[in-house]
Amino acid sequence: LVNLGTFDVERQKASLAAIAVANKRGIPWVLDPVFVDRSPPRAAFAKKLVAKHPSAIRLNLAEFETLTGGKSGADALARYAKARRAVVGLTGERDLVCDQDRVATIANGHPLMARVTAMGCAASALVGACLAVEPDAWRATVSALIVIGVAGEVAAARARRTAAWKTSCASSWSSANRIWRNCALT
Repeated sequence: LVNLGTFDVERQKASLAAIAVANKRGIPWVLDPVFVDRSPPRAAFAKKLVAKHPSAIRLNLAEFETLTGGKSGADALARYAKARRAVVGLTGERDLVCDQDRVATIANGHPLMARVTAMGCAASALVGACLAVEPDAWRATVSALIVIGVAGEVAAARARRTAAWKTSCASSWSSANRIWRNCALT
């Protein structure tokens, strides 16, 4: 996982070195272009990383529009995924996951998820974990986003306030094996 949440020269160099090794060894990797919509240098670096062929890119709408020059929508997402030969997981109220040929719309989760800092980062980390065990990057990304959304729903059923929800969500993730067994992708 290459997460641009902390953007300094050392991490940029480390990211490039890690990507070079991953690409050489055929190891899948995920790009999370955190805050590219807020920083032109960060956006430029993210575009440089996209050119290095991540297996998956997990981002929100503002980040996607920054990388595409303002284009949005399912068609723009599909074109972007196809042009870069990468899976793109656009997260929001409804998640969209596209590769060159497939599109999935995921409609789970809970509104509290949008109020918790680093939910996107957690989703990207889960995509990376799924890529470690699922060679199909589209299936791995879809699975990860389903699991994090279901965990958010389970947490919301247990706690209605944001602070209590965070703890409940973490607990739900630790029970992800049950969620995995109940999610069948065909």
